[in-house]
Amino acid sequence: MKSLKALLSLTLFASIGLLPTHAADNLAPEGTFELGLAFNGTPEGWDVNPGDWRNNSNLDLTIMTEGASPDAEGKNYLRLINTGPADEGMFRLLLSMALPSPAPAKIVLGWRIRAQIDELSATQDWSSVQCEVDYLDSKGNSISTTSGALRLTRSTGGKWLERETTLDVPPGTAEIVIRPGLYLIKGTVDFDDISLTPAL
Repeated sequence: MKSLKALLSLTLFASIGLLPTHAADNLAPEGTFELGLAFNGTPEGWDVNPGDWRNNSNLDLTIMTEGASPDAEGKNYLRLINTGPADEGMFRLLLSMALPSPAPAKIVLGWRIRAQIDELSATQDWSSVQCEVDYLDSKGNSISTTSGALRLTRSTGGKWLERETTLDVPPGTAEIVIRPGLYLIKGTVDFDDISLTPAL
């Protein structure tokens, strides 16, 4: 009986090991922010727009640790803050990723997000926490752009939300650029587990 249980356990363990993992397909591993900040003060692997954000006292970027809160994973996440008027501009991250060849026809963009939105733009109805996605060809030329992906216009009440959306990849796309951030928003947004995976 013992040997049968052991055999079943080994078989189960082996079959689990063969299951495909969503994380293995992630084209944006830096979206976990576990690598912390690079030497230039930006999250490892990412750029920040505007580039001179450190000269703006209204903008702040910090790598945080979830700690011991009930919904914590005990891992890092990234916090963007804009304390200035919503209409003054955008504060966003930027990550470029090469697609596998052949490129998938669809990709799934996902993230964990927590937001405190203090003010939306009074003049622009696209004001939100969102992600812009650019599709580039092999020479770096823009093919098209998706604006407003994973758009959020309300605070999350201090709770993390997990959201994802499926996007069509235009033919000829070799590289994708994602720009998650505050788009004409006064407030605070926490990002974690930003992922970009080929749709099954």
